This record gives sequence, structure tokens and C-alpha cells, in this order.
Amino acid sequence: MKPGMGNSRVNSSTLWHREGNAAMALRAAGSVFGVFLLSVAGVLGQYGWDVTFTRTRICALKGLSVDVSCTYRYPSGHEIIETEWYKWWNVTVGYTYNIMEQQAFAGRVEYLGNNHNDCTLKITDLRENDTAEYCFGFKTNIHGWIYQKDVFISVTDLKVTTYVTKGSWVILNCSTTCTLSDNPNPDYIWYKNGKPQHEYVSQNYSVLSSDEDSYSCAVKGYEDHRSPAVCAVGQNCWRVIYAKRSICALKGHQWTYPALTHIPMVIYPKTHSGLLKESLQRSLQI
Repeated sequence: MKPGMGNSRVNSSTLWHREGNAAMALRAAGSVFGVFLLSVAGVLGQYGWDVTFTRTRICALKGLSVDVSCTYRYPSGHEIIETEWYKWWNVTVGYTYNIMEQQAFAGRVEYLGNNHNDCTLKITDLRENDTAEYCFGFKTNIHGWIYQKDVFISVTDLKVTTYVTKGSWVILNCSTTCTLSDNPNPDYIWYKNGKPQHEYVSQNYSVLSSDEDSYSCAVKGYEDHRSPAVCAVGQNCWRVIYAKRSICALKGHQWTYPALTHIPMVIYPKTHSGLLKESLQRSLQI
């Protein structure tokens, strides 16, 4: 039996208890629609039941990994039979089944905990649709299931926004949609036409309004996870956009590395323009 709140959600700090035949579940499409649960927050804690998360709000960059640190306790004499993690899907569906068995998490989740008191979960290669509330549950040989659903993971990506100031300057800002949990005040690395500008570590970067270059940014230490490149001014600038920045391939096999190039303007001299134009076109091919 798995947890599901159906259309009746509860306070996220509530500890839930289910025992014996007191729970019924309706299953469909890999999820649980409704489970009749008894909310006994505070009461269970008095009897030695508890689930504690080190952080209840976690923000991490897309493509990275995150550890959801978690501990749990139960009365002496009990033995742990099962431990599971669940993801909140929506108000209609409720929580999904054990995410260890979900195709969307295949190869990306690892239970770092044990059957004693550690319930830490690791999620790798974070994706935008991993943003959700998560719930931990455990079952003992004597008792039914105990659940705690007080962890929310936000997956964010880097974005460069341009601001035109008075005068001849444009300010570029590198931002995320939430404050990174592991690095709330990071240093940044800026890239001009793909080349790192190591002298700048600020969240803002100033360029002239006549600039025709493209810029992207990354959090220092995570340079493989850059923002998409943008033009400092308008949409006409030098850019190379890669679908992926890292690829794993078998030795001896062929693979295609897709990329999109944008050349703002090429001016050919009058002399030998035909030969020079052909040479330039070959050199600009990806």
C-alpha cells in the first residue's frame, strides 16, 4: 500500500500514520488516488515515531545531483520491513508509487539510507520536472506505514537577462529562479563567444551598447552547466549553441554533435571575393 492524498491535501509538516486494514488505496496509472490516513502529528512523536529532514526546501541546478538528508526513528522492538520515497504528482493523482520503480527516475535515484535510522535520498541529473514535493515512508514488522512529506525540491537553470542603461552600457545579469541551497552566494564565470572571462566573478557583467558578441554564464565550480548564450544587444550576434556540452559514447562508434551557428554578417573584399567567400563558408561549417 502506498500513500496518496487525492483531492485532500494536508499541511506539509504533518506526520501520517496508517495501520493494518485502516487504509484503502485505489491505484491507477502507477499512482495512488486516495488513501484513508489518520493524521496524528505530535502524538506519534510522543511514542518514539519521527522523520526529520535536514532541509525542507532544496534548490539545485538542472543537470546536477542533490542529496535529501533524512533521518527517522521508531519505538524499540520494531524492525523496518520497507522504506520508500514518493513524488507528489498533482492534486488529482496524488503521490506516485516508489520513485525507485518509476521510469522517469530510472538510473537517477539512489537510496543512501538504511533500515535503521538513515533515509537519505540521492537524485542525479536533475530535470525541470523533478521540481515537486517528496514524501518518505517506512513500515515496521509490528506497525503500518509512517509518512512524512515535508521536502520540496526546486530545479533551476541559469538565465542571462539584459538591461539597457542610460548612456552606452548594457548590463547582463546571471540569475536562477531560486537561491541555490549548497551555494547561496556563488561566484560566477562569464563567457564571451564561448571564451571564459575569468576576471569577472560578479552576477552582473557590463558591456557597450555597440557590442555584437554573445554571452553566457555559469556558477563557478559547475562550468559544464552554463546558461544559454544570448546577444548583448538585439538578436544579431556571434553565437554557437550546443544541444549538449558533454556526451558519453562507445569507443569506435560514430556520433553526431548537433550545433546551431549564427553569423551576424560577413563582409568580403572585392579582390578575389569568390575564392575568399568559398574559403570562409568552409571554415564556418560545423
